[in-house]
Amino acid sequence: MLSRPAAAILTSLFLLQPVFAQQTDTTIRSTTRLVQVSVVALDNHGNPIAGLSKDDFSVTDEGHPQAISIFTAETPASAAPPPVPLPANTFTNRFDLKGQDPGAVTIILFDALNTAFADQSLARKQILKFLKTLAPQDHVAIYALDNTKLYILHDFTSDSAALVNAVNHFTPDQTVAFEASNPSFIDLVGMTGDSDWSTFQSSLNNANGFIADAATFNRVNTTNEALNAICNHVESVPGRKSLVWISGGFPLQIDLGRVGNIERNTYSSEDIFRTSLALNRANISIYPIDVHGVELDAGVDPSMRGPGTGSGTNTSFFARQNRLDSFRLLADRTGGVAFYGNNDINAGIRRAFDDGRFTYTIGFYPDHNKWDGKYREIKIKVQTSGVQLRYRKGYYAVPERTAPKEVVEADLQLAATSPLNSTSLGMVVVVTPVANLNVTNNPGTATPSGRTLELRVTLDPKQFLLIPSSDRRKGALDMMFLQTSATGAVLSAEKQHLDINFDEKQLAYLSAAGMILLRHLALSPQSSQLRIIVRDANSAALGSVAIPSSAL
Repeated sequence: MLSRPAAAILTSLFLLQPVFAQQTDTTIRSTTRLVQVSVVALDNHGNPIAGLSKDDFSVTDEGHPQAISIFTAETPASAAPPPVPLPANTFTNRFDLKGQDPGAVTIILFDALNTAFADQSLARKQILKFLKTLAPQDHVAIYALDNTKLYILHDFTSDSAALVNAVNHFTPDQTVAFEASNPSFIDLVGMTGDSDWSTFQSSLNNANGFIADAATFNRVNTTNEALNAICNHVESVPGRKSLVWISGGFPLQIDLGRVGNIERNTYSSEDIFRTSLALNRANISIYPIDVHGVELDAGVDPSMRGPGTGSGTNTSFFARQNRLDSFRLLADRTGGVAFYGNNDINAGIRRAFDDGRFTYTIGFYPDHNKWDGKYREIKIKVQTSGVQLRYRKGYYAVPERTAPKEVVEADLQLAATSPLNSTSLGMVVVVTPVANLNVTNNPGTATPSGRTLELRVTLDPKQFLLIPSSDRRKGALDMMFLQTSATGAVLSAEKQHLDINFDEKQLAYLSAAGMILLRHLALSPQSSQLRIIVRDANSAALGSVAIPSSAL
C-alpha cells in the first residue's frame, strides 16, 4: 500500500506493457551490495583482447580475494532499430523510446571554464580534426562548459558533419573565472631592486592569492555540477562510458607556495565525494587531456621568477604538478587514462574510443561488511601473460542512510537547472490539456490565469531501491514540477514527497504494468518550459523530463 502522502498523487494504475516492454532485462533493485567494474584488456600494442573468460580473472578487495558473481564480455552495441513514434504529447527521457540509444558511449567535454583563452584555440582545432575522422559506428556527444553553464553542442550521433558544425558555432563566454583564479605575480623587489619592498609585496600576493582561491573553488563547484549532470544523463546507458575531458584542469589542492601559509587546503567537500560516487555509479571512465601540451620549465621564463618569497617559480612548478595530479587521480579512480606533456590531443581522444571497443564487466559482492564510507582499493588480475588491464581502482563503501534534506534539495536543484535530462530513472510523461478545470495545486493559493494540464508520469518500480521489511518493500520518491520562463527564471517549483510501501504481489503487478502518478498542474502564461523531476530516496537515482510549453 501507499502512505497517505503518496495516495494524494497515485490515483490511477493501468497496464502499460508497450511502454516498458523494451526493458525486459531490468531487475528489481535491493539492498544487496554489488560492486561492478568495467575492465579493458589490452595487448602490448594497445589493442583490445577478446575471448577471456571468468576463470581468467581474479579480484581482491583491500587484499582479500572475492568471488566473481557476474561476468560479461561486451562489444559496442549496434544502432538500435527506428522506434515506433511516441503518441502526441508524450515525452520521455529514455534513449531507446526516442530512437537515440547511443550504444557505446563517448562524450567529449570542451572545458572552456578551466582553460586559458590561448589554449582554447588549439583544443578546438584538435577536436574538429578528430571529428572529421569518425567512423559510421562511432556515437559521440559534444558538450561544452564555460563561465555560465554546461552546453549541449550536440547529443549522441554518428553524423560527423553535424558535430563539426556544432563545435564551429560554439563561442565560449569570457574567461573571467579562469583569469580570476590565476592572478599575475607582483614583483616589486624586481622592479625597484630594493629588498625592503618584499614584505609589502608578499602581502599583496597573498591577498590576491586568497581571492584566486575563492575563484578556484567556484570553478571546481561549477565543474562538479557539470560532471554530475553528465553522469545523470548517461547512467541509464548500459556498459562502460568514456568521458574525454579536454581542459586546462583545476587543482585538488590550493594555497601552494603561499608565504607564511603552512597548511594546504584540499577539495574534500561533500560535493567532490558525491561527484566521485556519481562517476562510479554511471560507470564513466574519465580521459583528462591537458591542453597545455608540452610545457617548458617555468624557470626559463624571467617573468615567472620570484625574489625568494615562496612565489614565482616554485608556485608555478607546484601548481602544474597539482593540476596533473588531479588529472591522474580522476583517471585512476575511474579507469581512464590522463594525457599530458604532448600537443596531440587527437591521440588522447582516439585512445578513449579504442578502449570502448571491447570491455569486460566483473561484479562481486564484498564480504567485508564495513560500509563506513571509506575508499576501498580493488585489484584485478588476469592469468594470461602479456595482458594489460585498465579499470577503476576502487569504490566508496557508502553506508545505507537517508540523505539529509539539503542533499535532496541539491540533487533536485541540479536536475532542475541542467540542460541534460537525467536518465537514471526512466520516465514517460503524457500531457493532456484539461478544459474548464480550476486547479489549485497548493491550498489557499489562486490558480494562475492560463491552461491546466493533466500529467501522467509513468515509472517502472523495478528501477527503485526498495528495502525489504518483513513481507513488504519500502522506499520513497521526491518529485518536483518546475516551470521556467524564456529567460530561465523560475516561475514555480512545486514539490511532493511520496512514501512507498508495497507488498510482494503489488510490486510484481506494478513491475509488469507500470506505475502512473497523476497530477493536475496550472501552467503559467509566462511558462516556456515544464520539467518533471523524480528522485529515488534510497538510491539517489534521478529522472527528469523537460517539456517545452510550445509543444503542448
